Amino acid sequence: MLKNNFIILLTIVTIIVVYIIILVIFPYVYAIKLQVTMAPENFGKQILTLKGEDQQSATNNPTFKIAVIGDSTAAGQGTDSIKESVAWQYTEKYILKKYPKVEYTSFAKVGSRVEDITPVQLEELLKNDYDLIFVSTGANNVTDFKSNNDSYNKSVQALTDKLVATKSKIIWLSIPDFITSPILLPPLNIFLSNRTREFNQQTTDILKKHNIKLVDTYNKAREPFARDQNKYFSKDKYHPSKDGYALWVEVINEDIKL
Repeated sequence: MLKNNFIILLTIVTIIVVYIIILVIFPYVYAIKLQVTMAPENFGKQILTLKGEDQQSATNNPTFKIAVIGDSTAAGQGTDSIKESVAWQYTEKYILKKYPKVEYTSFAKVGSRVEDITPVQLEELLKNDYDLIFVSTGANNVTDFKSNNDSYNKSVQALTDKLVATKSKIIWLSIPDFITSPILLPPLNIFLSNRTREFNQQTTDILKKHNIKLVDTYNKAREPFARDQNKYFSKDKYHPSKDGYALWVEVINEDIKL
């Protein structure tokens, strides 16, 4: 009888351990192993201009300067090039219609949390003036389990104060909903989704004080990403694909009118 109980207990423990490995360890190992290595062109200054009949217009008009700060979603992780990132796609599709010549600079760094931006990326950004700043950050605060509501709030407030002082226009993307990620299983994806919602609400509350709208990728991109994961997620099943970032572009255009 004792032997049978021991076997049953051992089986249950084994199942739990295996599930924990699948639930927590495998997703991160899988994502890291398959993440797309960002090309060197993803960082530093890039100049975009319209082609063809609009070249003269680009010559006669002042350069519109854009800066990008944040984490892997700002850098375009999951794609092969900066030209497939959300900020670049948005710039090509919408900004270049109004401003024929754009200077585009990315300071984004994979793995950054909100608090990492202020002393590192922002220091470089503040050396120049920009007309528009793209911000996509917070996902690593959700997943690192070190951040709490209070520390996250303080980090976002500090970053917001610095950005508002630049007088630049700001496009700030919400943290996407982890519940749609193919490699995150219940209950981890549910926990991260709820944690993300809380952090997004805090960001919304802070930005509202400065009349800045948080772009709602959390809610508006959830259904498409869940419905067609092969299309909207990259091969690492964690970061958006080119199409995923393109969908975010449309959410930005819906929420923000420059």
